[in-house]
Amino acid sequence: MSPTQIESEQSYRDRRVATNRAVRLPLAFNRLEDVLLRKQANYKHVEPVYKSRDAATRQVNVKFEEATAIVQLIADRQRRKSDAATLNFDLEDARSGRREDENHVSRLRRRHENHRVVINRSPSTEIRAPSSGSRDITALQAKVTDVEQELLAIQHDDLEC
Repeated sequence: MSPTQIESEQSYRDRRVATNRAVRLPLAFNRLEDVLLRKQANYKHVEPVYKSRDAATRQVNVKFEEATAIVQLIADRQRRKSDAATLNFDLEDARSGRREDENHVSRLRRRHENHRVVINRSPSTEIRAPSSGSRDITALQAKVTDVEQELLAIQHDDLEC
């Protein structure tokens, strides 16, 4: 084969490749144009859906925040009620203890009075050595004094509250 024939065949092949490309290029362009048009149409349909979804999400978030605030208020209210119930229970417990202390003081005062009456009724006026009974009375008087002081302290605490 001569060099001109080789060149001629090469040129023929190059023309055929260029012709094929020229035929395929508009087809590819048309295909890409169709894809682009479909994507644009799809975007036009999807965009309102995204916007409505975003709006719905915002509404849900607002409702969630409102519900959270309401739950917090209810929890605070319940905590305050619980605190008040605890304080009432403590107050009632303190009142009960105070009543018990007052009853104890009353019993001690009655015993003290009974012992005082017994001492005042004794037939002898002479001074005697302290007997075990007088020691008991002295101990009871000390207890009465202690209980009276405790009672005054409790009353003072109740007045401060």
